[in-house]
Amino acid sequence: MASIEKDYAVENKITGVHLDLKGLMFRPEYISALFADLDALGINTVLVEYEDIFPFNEIDIAWDKSVVWTKSTLNHFLSEARKRKIEIIPLQQCLSHLEYAFRWKKYRHMAEDPSTPRTLCLQSPDGRALVRKMLRQVIEAHPESRFIHIGMDEAVGLATCDKCLGKGSVLSAFLGYLDELIDFVHSLGKEPIIWSDMLEDNLQPELIEPFAGRVTLCVWDYSTGGDKTHLARINGFRISREWLDKGKDELPYIWGNYGYVEDLPRDILALVEPFRQGKWFKSLFQADLFTQMGFKVIGAGASRMSGDGQMLPDYGRVYNNLDTWSRALERNNQLGLIATSWARASSFYKPNLPFDLTWPGIGRLARSMGHAPEPFWQGLSWDEIDRIAANVARYRTTGNFESELFSELKSAGELVQNHTFEWRSLTLLAEVHRWQRHCADASHDMEFFLCAPRMVTEWWDKELLRLESLLGEGGALKERTISHFSERYYGLAFDEWINALFAPSINHLLACITGGKEKREATRHLFNGTDAHGE
Repeated sequence: MASIEKDYAVENKITGVHLDLKGLMFRPEYISALFADLDALGINTVLVEYEDIFPFNEIDIAWDKSVVWTKSTLNHFLSEARKRKIEIIPLQQCLSHLEYAFRWKKYRHMAEDPSTPRTLCLQSPDGRALVRKMLRQVIEAHPESRFIHIGMDEAVGLATCDKCLGKGSVLSAFLGYLDELIDFVHSLGKEPIIWSDMLEDNLQPELIEPFAGRVTLCVWDYSTGGDKTHLARINGFRISREWLDKGKDELPYIWGNYGYVEDLPRDILALVEPFRQGKWFKSLFQADLFTQMGFKVIGAGASRMSGDGQMLPDYGRVYNNLDTWSRALERNNQLGLIATSWARASSFYKPNLPFDLTWPGIGRLARSMGHAPEPFWQGLSWDEIDRIAANVARYRTTGNFESELFSELKSAGELVQNHTFEWRSLTLLAEVHRWQRHCADASHDMEFFLCAPRMVTEWWDKELLRLESLLGEGGALKERTISHFSERYYGLAFDEWINALFAPSINHLLACITGGKEKREATRHLFNGTDAHGE
């Protein structure tokens, strides 16, 4: 992992974390400790995305009513933030990512596509009224907050339903609705923030620039690291055609659909050219571009993203991404940086890994923004924490140096003097990751020979014993995982996460054991007879 090379000004800059409450739900008694730890690291802002745990009045959308916050819990949350002088920015989705509301039949008609109900149909008066009702309640519950984040990202299918077709482009529909929301938010005394991706995907500066000064852009990129990148987000994701030149260079990984930057309209291409370096682009140049248009910008990296899965973050990506963001914001003298922390990809998806494992990334965020906090785990230096994080990331990706990693975790754990729950969370999920790897290897070996009964009985005995041992190990590990994490987390999402950790591997083992026993019996009759053919 790269070292921190700069000291970005701390004074008046947002150093924030994102608290996404649609995944694993912590018990309310953890709130005080959470804010104490954030404060100790220098975090001054929390972007909180409540979804359906917010105590809405006369809006019945909660999936798990047992974890919905009472007004007393919400007030305690805000009081602890105030005590630590941490600013709360509430986030209420107003256009897309409304699955948590639209999944219920009584609200589903408000969505653009009822089969995947996530994006608001702008021709639905009931839907617009519901969004405003939710937005007003969230704003009124946060009288001390300067900002309200209104989402507006990833509006898949916007303006495509039968009622919306023919009423303008995606961008015109988006900006018309945004204009209304900005006025509404201003009337309630708040400054609106939106995610920037819909502007990047539909870039028309002459239509977008008039919104500068009226709304702050939260520009997100969770993967870019280093000074240059092969991928740009301008009217969709773009690469240069130079990567196709005779295959001289290996094209870096590209996810999703992409186009070519050379195919952009001439005026848009002219905007991008100052940030091109041959087939490369200047990293996070969208922050530069929006700054030039006159927007205030908050950067958004990630300490936890959905690609990290249910166990271990890719700390290497986290560190590199946050360091790169801090440099981009420094060169533009912008408002600051928030490390997003996605508890689920959406309300329809399984929960991601627990918040406990994001503390190394939060520590890196604070240091990249110029703070100098004490190490999160006393007894270890930041250098030692960073090295462990790098080794965890390598093991997560490659599976290499397994015994060395677990030896290091054991030795370091003997030095840890505080936050022992978080340390145990890290080591326990590393064990789960190891068990899953071993299950996958054993299942692969068994499946390789299930297609034909050619191995002798003794081989099947050995491999079945291996699978059954892993099955028993998984049962014991599951009990330990539930025992540990249930001290802090509860509710249906917790049960869902535990199931995601263990059920797939256990079911795979059971299927392999069943198949292996059948093949063992077949080979017993085939090879254990009186002649070469078992006759």
